[in-house]
Amino acid sequence: MIKSEVVDRIKLAFKDGGLSAYKASLDTSLVDEGINKILTGVTKNPRKVTIDILVDWLFTKGYSKKWLESGEGEMKLNINESESIFDHDIELFNRLGKSITDDEFAAYLIQNKARLFNNTIIKMMISEMVKDGIIEYYENDRKNNK
Repeated sequence: MIKSEVVDRIKLAFKDGGLSAYKASLDTSLVDEGINKILTGVTKNPRKVTIDILVDWLFTKGYSKKWLESGEGEMKLNINESESIFDHDIELFNRLGKSITDDEFAAYLIQNKARLFNNTIIKMMISEMVKDGIIEYYENDRKNNK
């Protein structure tokens, strides 16, 4: 993977999808100003972790990780490919008119763990939720022990 070529494909995907740095910043841990600097070429050598986050975010928007990372294959995912995306799964639940319970969602995460945890954004979200849950648990425990 040549970083400058990956950045070029990221720029192309943003342009193709009419995507904005602001929208990406709402869904990731990145700030829109930093993303804009990458998209406009001001930042010539972005960190690998930043590139990985943008690739994962674009993946959730229907762009192929394989294409983004190597230039091979099609730019956009075919939903029928084995490289399914999380947004597609949620959209499927919605189309079926099925609201899922917390237990069903937990089972879904467990069943799809390998695929979902390859996505940096999802890993960060789960990590934050766990961290928040642990903090809340200890805060409640401290209140109850006073």
